[in-house]
Amino acid sequence: MDCFPTSTHYFDPSPAPFVVNYIVDDLDALLDRLKQEGVKIDAKPMNESYSRFAWIYDLDGNRIELWQPQALRALRTSASLLLCDRKL
Repeated sequence: MDCFPTSTHYFDPSPAPFVVNYIVDDLDALLDRLKQEGVKIDAKPMNESYSRFAWIYDLDGNRIELWQPQALRALRTSASLLLCDRKL
């Protein structure tokens, strides 16, 4: 299953052809803690009416997505995790 076209730049600047997505309860609190720990955080979070997103990077430069959905409780009952990657 392809979720992104092979020409996508969604994963940039990560060297990996995928992104790991974590569902979080409190994005602001987590980002504050990660900042205190020296984690590289993307300067441009995304706030939409349906969800909030932010990105961090591991030591190898791989992009990690943090997702705080508006309807977190409903999401937990309908699905535990959605994985989506492009062809390697």
